[in-house]
Amino acid sequence: FTDETFAALVAVIFCVESAKKIILPYFNANVPANLALASTVIALVTLGSGIMLSNLKRSPYGPAPIRNIIGDFAPTIAVGIGCVFAAWLAGNYGITLDALTLPASLSPTAARPWLIDIWAVPN
Repeated sequence: FTDETFAALVAVIFCVESAKKIILPYFNANVPANLALASTVIALVTLGSGIMLSNLKRSPYGPAPIRNIIGDFAPTIAVGIGCVFAAWLAGNYGITLDALTLPASLSPTAARPWLIDIWAVPN
């Protein structure tokens, strides 16, 4: 019971924060209207494609193993579709959205190697 309650709480928090990110640009004078609209459309395309792909599991189209794989990876595929759509908007209409910055190199946060000798770990 506790796991389901915690999962529901995390889902509600995620949905509320996402809705804030979509709605608040409309009330910010510093954000152009086309940027607010583009972010809303990208979010709806991502959500719609995720719902459509996850519902593909229960459809009669195509072989069942392929439908199940696509349905299992529906959120990941939907995020990819949303990214491609955002890149298409940026290329065709010049709309630039803020993106996450990536570090120059990928390394562990602590000063240690990626693989740790399990027998060398202190008790």
